[in-house]
Amino acid sequence: MKEVGILSGHQQAVWDVAFSPDGRTLASCGGGTVKLWCLAAGREVATLIRGATEFRYVAFTSDGHTLLAGDWA
Repeated sequence: MKEVGILSGHQQAVWDVAFSPDGRTLASCGGGTVKLWCLAAGREVATLIRGATEFRYVAFTSDGHTLLAGDWA
């Protein structure tokens, strides 16, 4: 596997990542944030901040229109 780029922006460890069904967007979560990345541009396009509770999981629905994020509880 070859590294093609680095997406930096999380302030804490990243717990999970998920690719959108069309492969154009990556979601990542760590700490109290979920970030969406445009892979073609290699940049962050959105951030959801939850606060003190950590996000641990992210997943796209099969149609790619909804992103789910959750924690341990």
